[in-house]
Amino acid sequence: MMLANGLGELMRVQSTSSARIVDLFCGSASVAWFASQEFDRPVLAVDLQEYAVVLAGAVIERGQGIDADGAPEDWLNAVIRRRRQDAVWSNATALDATAGSTATWSRRARELCQVVDGGLMWNAYGGHYFSPTQAVTFDAMLDVLPRQGHARAVCLAATVIAASKCVAAPGHTAQPFKATATAGRFMRAGLLTSYARCTRSASVRQEWAMRTTWRRRLKSMTWCSLIRRIVAFITVDSTTCSRRLRADSAAT
Repeated sequence: MMLANGLGELMRVQSTSSARIVDLFCGSASVAWFASQEFDRPVLAVDLQEYAVVLAGAVIERGQGIDADGAPEDWLNAVIRRRRQDAVWSNATALDATAGSTATWSRRARELCQVVDGGLMWNAYGGHYFSPTQAVTFDAMLDVLPRQGHARAVCLAATVIAASKCVAAPGHTAQPFKATATAGRFMRAGLLTSYARCTRSASVRQEWAMRTTWRRRLKSMTWCSLIRRIVAFITVDSTTCSRRLRADSAAT
């Protein structure tokens, strides 16, 4: 909540005498998003990591708004169709329907994702950071992204944010939770619950805009609703942007 605890106001004061706002090591892009929506100044977001450029670019590379209600619908419908067509979807849902301990389920999930070939998320992270059903869903979301334009940038950023809210790992995500006596309950919260419940303690809002009403809404969301909310958040206030804003990687 740094932006709500003084940083935002400091930026507001300093921006009056600045020609440009630069967010070095932008990470989750909360500062860049805040600056692009609050100040009439060009914003440059810099980071070596591609995920950070994706998150920043979804907002600050747009000089006009997009339809937050209609834009994701074609994409989400395509995701649902693609997921149902995937050969691993029936295996994933069958596993979710089985009872058993967290340790047993976790072992079966890892075995399934290792034995049955799937997409990138399935093969690399399924059964560890994401449940099989989550992994195949994220693979579908990536496979059918809009081909170009601002809709692609927004939908890709929404996928990154959704994955960060569902991942069964601590905040730094360096290691997934293991099915131990102490960490098992955290694994269950991330892997074994539905999309609605796995976002129960998460907020889609970046730290500067976290609100109680959003946290309440997340408690009962389906995964489609979650994605719609994320897209709506990414596009909020974008119609007020009349200037050309840029997001660049430090590598360029």
